[in-house]
Amino acid sequence: MFVRRGFAALLILSAAIVVSACSRTQPVYNVLDHPVPVATQRLPLDQIGRAIMQAGRQHHWQMDPAGPGQITGRLDEGGREAVISITYSQQAYNITLAGSTNLRQEGDEIHKRYNRWIRLLERDIDDNLYMAGYSPK
Repeated sequence: MFVRRGFAALLILSAAIVVSACSRTQPVYNVLDHPVPVATQRLPLDQIGRAIMQAGRQHHWQMDPAGPGQITGRLDEGGREAVISITYSQQAYNITLAGSTNLRQEGDEIHKRYNRWIRLLERDIDDNLYMAGYSPK
């Protein structure tokens, strides 16, 4: 009898671990006060904005200026859509979630695919800003 209960408890515990490990949602990844490379800080703000927009377009984000130091990005991939707000200065930039469709957003949780999109975008923004700062004028 004890063996059956122990086995059943072990089976339930194992199932719970598997389900939690396969979770498709994670806390929303926001990029906050990410430093701009020092060499890039001397560039005009509009040139920094162009480098950020180019990084987004590399991954099929629709990037639209929303004012000085502001960009709105939208990505629609297979019916899953994310809208982000990017603010930037000559010292730092931020990427925050503005809205989503079909990404299982609930409070501060969202489908892990969104976080992967933002991490790729962050990496490419860094690369583009670095290159903009060191490109011959």
